[in-house]
Amino acid sequence: RVGTTSRCFRPALFIMGEAGPSERKTPTFKAMSQPLNLWAKDQEENYQTELASAKFKSSLIDSAQAKKQSETKKADADLDKIAKEMLEIENERPSLPVSPRRYTTDATEQRLFQMMEAHGGAYSVLTGEGRTIINSILGRYSDGTGEALYLAGISGDPITRDRVGNQTGPEEKTIYDPCLNVCIMVQPDKALELIASPAMQASGLVSRIWRNELPPTAGTREEGVNESGLNPFALDDYNQVVTKILDTAPREEPHKAKLNQKVREARRQFHNEIERQLCVNGALSDVADIAGKCCSQTVKAALVFHITDNPSALNSDESEVSMETWIQAEAIGRFHLQESVRLQRLASGDILVEKCKKVAQWLISKNIRSFKKVELMRSGPRPRLNKNDAKDVLAYLIDYGVVVKLNKNSTYTVNPGLFKKGSQIARVARTPLEIEELKINSHPATLATLATSNETLPPVQKCEFNDFKKVDNIQTTTLLDFM
Repeated sequence: RVGTTSRCFRPALFIMGEAGPSERKTPTFKAMSQPLNLWAKDQEENYQTELASAKFKSSLIDSAQAKKQSETKKADADLDKIAKEMLEIENERPSLPVSPRRYTTDATEQRLFQMMEAHGGAYSVLTGEGRTIINSILGRYSDGTGEALYLAGISGDPITRDRVGNQTGPEEKTIYDPCLNVCIMVQPDKALELIASPAMQASGLVSRIWRNELPPTAGTREEGVNESGLNPFALDDYNQVVTKILDTAPREEPHKAKLNQKVREARRQFHNEIERQLCVNGALSDVADIAGKCCSQTVKAALVFHITDNPSALNSDESEVSMETWIQAEAIGRFHLQESVRLQRLASGDILVEKCKKVAQWLISKNIRSFKKVELMRSGPRPRLNKNDAKDVLAYLIDYGVVVKLNKNSTYTVNPGLFKKGSQIARVARTPLEIEELKINSHPATLATLATSNETLPPVQKCEFNDFKKVDNIQTTTLLDFM
């Protein structure tokens, strides 16, 4: 763990990469975690030996305590003396060694707390398939949401666990200095579900996530004749640094990295630059929760860069972060601030739109001209829509003239314009200000929605489907591509 002398920061970050299917997320994570796995395997033999020895000694102590406890049945037994002797025996019980594995790919909140406690509060969650982690955070496997441990672990706040316990008494445990790092890869739909969650926004978890929307590469990775393949030595430097850090002997007190005077001044200016934009009507006032945490997140990144550049510094009590390291960290901090703000603003209301996009794509790809609600739920795009989601999606599509409900048997007919290039589908407006447009730009059709602008399109000349009303004086906005 690393800190600054004026204010302690643990280098704990939550980084989320977002990439679609077939983008090779799993191989990337396998390569990234390789030095962690190799190091753990090297330690496994010693760990198992120490574990077996500790368990054996513990069994001897159990036997000694059982023998001593049997003495309490004697009529003249000195209970106070026996209790004292049993306590002395218990104090000889060895602690079980800690597993050399430094991360988990999937764990409940309760189990994650146990692993963090066993490792002195420092642990990590790393996986190339982060759907189960997000489901756990959103509370899919419990009665409530599960972000509290992640929030405390990233922020460094003390974590307590107080339970009724069992016959041995209540359970009272505390992690005073947690340091939880999270790095996961997820598909965009699951990332959007987390980011758009009102509960996650209100708790502050969303504002602590550094998001990376990775560009798609599927379809562009053609192999050449006699291609040599990936360079197996490309990550050698990375592997050596990670191994060197893992080999560093544990310290009673964490190593502290100071920010020198120039770096402190650069950090102050960076902080003030952001702070000025948080005022009412400021450029970042609508995303103050995200922007307000950017500077501290950047300091954490600087500490990580500092140690990866100087892993031997961990053997000393203190070290100093250079200006060069801060410049690199600030560049990363600015990038993530820009991306997080952009993606957060896009996330508002986008979950329903994303579901509608998938349904529109499904209708086009399957050339479906009519369907029932139950067919959409059973055979529609994955993930399947539940009853409430299907209701919301269909209402949205009806509102925009994409489908129409013709009878009481839940049969929906698709606007033929969805399948034709250049046709227009107009939303039936409730007020003049609500008049919006959907347009098909290409085939497979690109369904677009209206947002904000004052330009006026020519009136719709023709609506090819009689059940869709014609609208005049359509106002346009930025077109959001349904594809």
